[in-house]
Amino acid sequence: MKAALVALLVLSLTASGCTTTRLVTPGPVLNGARTLIHEGDRAKILLKTGVERSLRIESVDDQTLTGREGSGANAAVVQIALADVQSIKVTRTSGLRTGGLVVGILVGTAVVGAAAILMAQCGVKLNNCGD
Repeated sequence: MKAALVALLVLSLTASGCTTTRLVTPGPVLNGARTLIHEGDRAKILLKTGVERSLRIESVDDQTLTGREGSGANAAVVQIALADVQSIKVTRTSGLRTGGLVVGILVGTAVVGAAAILMAQCGVKLNNCGD
């Protein structure tokens, strides 16, 4: 049970530490979408009609947003006019954060493992570890 809880905690920390989500709102900010949205980002786009689309962004220009919707053989290239967009929620993965988190987890696991080994040796040798 404890191992499952630790695994769940590690997964939740990893998932939250690796991504950044930013909401791009309509109006003047959306007109500057080229600086806020980058190739490779994942975006949930809410259209003015109320329809939500999920894309991996391929390009952004002054008037359109181009990306792939779906995955594998079902993926389709979609172009959406920025004038039809109500908001865009962009999710970006950070390699530096992911690397730091993985290193931190590995170091923490090594420290806990070393402490467990030391405690096991102290218990076997009956007070040979000192007070």
